Amino acid sequence: MRFKKIIPVLLAATSALALFSCAADKTPSDTTDPYYDDGEFVNAFAGVAVSAGETKIERNQSLDVAEIKVSVGDTVEEGDVLFVYDTKKAELDLERAKLDLEQLEANLENYKENKAKLEAEKATAPADMQLQYSLEIQEAEADILECEYSIKSKSKEIESLESTMVKTEVTSPVAGKISSISKDSEGYGESSAFIVINETGNLRVQGYVNETNIADVTIGSAVTVKSRVDDRVWNGTVTSIDTENPEQNTDDYYYYGSLSGVAVDSSSKYPFYVELDDSEGLMLGQHVYIIVEASGMIDGGFGF
Repeated sequence: MRFKKIIPVLLAATSALALFSCAADKTPSDTTDPYYDDGEFVNAFAGVAVSAGETKIERNQSLDVAEIKVSVGDTVEEGDVLFVYDTKKAELDLERAKLDLEQLEANLENYKENKAKLEAEKATAPADMQLQYSLEIQEAEADILECEYSIKSKSKEIESLESTMVKTEVTSPVAGKISSISKDSEGYGESSAFIVINETGNLRVQGYVNETNIADVTIGSAVTVKSRVDDRVWNGTVTSIDTENPEQNTDDYYYYGSLSGVAVDSSSKYPFYVELDDSEGLMLGQHVYIIVEASGMIDGGFGF
């Protein structure tokens, strides 16, 4: 009787092991994610909604930043204040520039008067002095030209300083999410821009492939993007695969088939991007499933 009771248990364990072994044949890699869809086990690419564009905000290097109003990760709307300039230094620079302009204009008048005087003297000077006067007049003309150029440059500098005094607040030109801010207020951080905003008005989906499944994704492939939390579905097309910038995956993934564990070695991951027909209802940073329809990723599950 005891032997008869053990037999059904062994049969059940054997069946479960067979199913588990069959699933291991289609074990998801570090770039895919299995889930149940209408009672079937589907292996899809893991994806996330990312910005399809970014806006870079530069800062005026001649002005100091008094206050940064946002932080990395903040969501901003068009017109929100990003940072405020400190205009105290600009006010001093403007006052100094105006004084310099006044001095240049006075110098120009002196150069012109000097030229006129030399020309008058040359008219009555003896022949042996004509050459000397000509050289001095040429020098005076050069001084006039140089001074006029300096006046134009200083006038432009004043105009620029006056324009910066009018607008002390810098606002966001788009709605989006702050992705980076330069490390210091001088704007010499990792990014060439002072602030970078990922635009939320236009989204795409990013997924990853590796050496084992890169053949499953091709540019132009039709895809279905499914929400992880509800029944929402979006359609799109794979538009690019960035094989030039791989990301090294160092995580250890262990999947078990048969009676022993099989470790999947770390490998390089390559991002690919999906342009959506319509991204309505999708949120920036939302995690989704990417099903590449032309690749056979929808195959009725793992075979059990």
